[in-house]
Amino acid sequence: MPTPAKKTVNKPASKSASKPVRQRVWTLITNASGEVLLSQRPNSGLWGGLWCLPEYDNETLALDALPDTAQIEPMPNFRHTFTHFHLDVTPLRVRLDHHDFVGELKSDWLTPSHAFTKGLAAPVLNLLRDLHREQDA
Repeated sequence: MPTPAKKTVNKPASKSASKPVRQRVWTLITNASGEVLLSQRPNSGLWGGLWCLPEYDNETLALDALPDTAQIEPMPNFRHTFTHFHLDVTPLRVRLDHHDFVGELKSDWLTPSHAFTKGLAAPVLNLLRDLHREQDA
């Protein structure tokens, strides 16, 4: 008696492998008073209305936007995954001696404690928690 043919099941490709990747540079900017600069995103679109860190398409654009007197140090890169894509973030820790830098969106200087009362995107919240712990140490 012949052996029945095995049924072949085509498994879809891994969802994480098929997602496109977007890369951004975020600047965690603090001033001499320990305040952080946050920008409110437009109400429509991704993270609509939430407060985020100033964001750039690449490191060159980020560095060009900052004053020459800024003290800049890299932070560990991380990935945040959305339903349809991955966001690879290169955060830069930026220290300024003054308050006169303002991002492109509606921006405000806030203490880390006050920033926690705003609507924050999850990865921004994590970076601010790290900053708050650092300042309390």
